[in-house]
Amino acid sequence: MRQLILLLSSIGLLFSPNASAASFIRGDANSDGVVDVTDVSVLFDAFFGGGELDCEDAADANDDGFLDISDPSYVLAYLFWGSAAPPEPFAQAGADPTDDQLTCGDESCDETVSVEDLYVDVADASDAQLGDLDGDGDLDLVVADYESNEFSVRFNAGDGTFSESAVYDSLYHPTRLALSDVDADLDLDLVIENEGACLRGRQEQRTIWTTTPRVAWRFNPRTLREETYIVGYSRSASGFELVWVCLERAEANIKVHANAGDGSFDEPEERSDENADLLNLLGSGSAHPLESSDLDGNGEDDSITVDAESISVTRNGVCPAEDAE
Repeated sequence: MRQLILLLSSIGLLFSPNASAASFIRGDANSDGVVDVTDVSVLFDAFFGGGELDCEDAADANDDGFLDISDPSYVLAYLFWGSAAPPEPFAQAGADPTDDQLTCGDESCDETVSVEDLYVDVADASDAQLGDLDGDGDLDLVVADYESNEFSVRFNAGDGTFSESAVYDSLYHPTRLALSDVDADLDLDLVIENEGACLRGRQEQRTIWTTTPRVAWRFNPRTLREETYIVGYSRSASGFELVWVCLERAEANIKVHANAGDGSFDEPEERSDENADLLNLLGSGSAHPLESSDLDGNGEDDSITVDAESISVTRNGVCPAEDAE
C-alpha cells in the first residue's frame, strides 16, 4: 500500500486557486470536524472521480500550497504510520497561517457579466481601451465601433460594472484607439485613427452559398423501420448578392478628442497621420490591458473581452451572491 501511495504521489493533479482566510481544520477534506479515513476517500474522489472540494485549504493536508496526491498520502501516514500531524490549523479550526493561493468555501469565485445585455449593444467593435476618464480612481471603458462610425464611453461604477454608454461621432470607420494626456491638463484624452474614406468603388455580384446535408436511409433492426441519417454536407449556390468593393481610399487620419475633465469629450482636433508621437501612442498598447486589469478595486486582475459584436466582463474574486447582499 505504501509503495502504491508513493507511486501515485508522483502524479500531480494541481488545482489553480485564489487566496483565502476562512476557518478550517487541515486534513478535514469533508468538513465534518474530524480527520479520518473518510477524508482520504474524499480526496481520492476529487482527484480521480471528479468530486468537488468545499475547502481547498483543508484538503491541502501537507500545507505545500498545492492539491495533489501527496495530500491523501500525508493523511494516511498520520493515521496509520505514526507520521507527523497535519500543520496548523489542526485539531481546532483556524485561519491558514501560510500565504498560499488556495481558497476555502465561497470566498472566491469569478463572475462574467455580459455588458451588451445590460447596457448598449456593440455593432462592430474594432478596438477598446481602459483608463480613468473621469478622475474617480477606477478604469472606464472606451470602445470604437467600426460600422457605425462612432466610439462609446462607459463609466465604471467602481465595482467593475459599467454605465450606459455615451456615444460620439468618429468621422469614418475608427480602427485604433489610445488614451493619453495629449494636452497636458492632467486628464486622459482620446487619440483615434479613422480609416480613410472610400474615394472610388463599385458593386460586385457574388454567389451566395448554402450548406445542405446529404441524407441516406438505413434499416434499424431495433425499431424495425427505415430511418434517415446524415452522411455528409454539400455546398450549393442559392442566389446572388451585390456587395460594395472599395477600390481606392483616402489616407487614414488621426483625431484627438480632448477630455473635458469629467470623461466627456470635445469636438475632435484633426492631426496629421504623420504625427510620430500620436502614431507611437496608437501602436504602443495600453497601460491597462483588457485581459488583466483590476476593475473593481479588490486587488485582483479582472478581464474584459471585446469581440466584433459583444463585450463581457469577468470580475475575479467576486461572487454573485455577495452582490445581492
